[in-house]
Amino acid sequence: MYATHASSCTDPVDPQTPFLFDERGPEALAYTHSTDGQILPFIEVPCDRVRSSIRPVIWGGDARQSNFLLGRALGRVMAHEFYHVLAKTSRHGRTGIAKHSLSAAELISDELRFAEADKNLLRMRLRAVPTDPNAVPVQLP
Repeated sequence: MYATHASSCTDPVDPQTPFLFDERGPEALAYTHSTDGQILPFIEVPCDRVRSSIRPVIWGGDARQSNFLLGRALGRVMAHEFYHVLAKTSRHGRTGIAKHSLSAAELISDELRFAEADKNLLRMRLRAVPTDPNAVPVQLP
C-alpha cells in the first residue's frame, strides 16, 4: 500500500520557514488516499495545520488579508493533492504546485502555477476518462 501525504517540516537552511513536504508525517497538511498502489479520489486537508504553517510568513500588511491568504494556501494544497488524484500518480513535478515541497511563502504568493509537464500529464489523463456528452469542457491555462 502506498499513500501520498503532505507534512509540515522546516527548511534545513532556515528552520523558521515551514515547508509542505509530500510524505507521511504527524503534521500532515493534506492527504491523498490510496490503496495497494492505486490513488483513490479522496483527499483530506486539516485546515488548522495549513493555517499554522502559513502564520509565520503573514506579517505587516498581509495580516489584514489573513483569511484571503489562508484561502489561497488551502486552494494550492488542494490543487497539489488533486493533481495526484487526477493524474493518478504519486510522483511529483520538478517545479510549481506539483513539486515535492512548497514553502509557506509559496503557498501564499501572488502566483504559483502547475509546470507545463504537469499540465500535460493532467491533460493526457483527463482525455482518457470517458466523458458525459453533456459535460462542459475544461481548459487548463
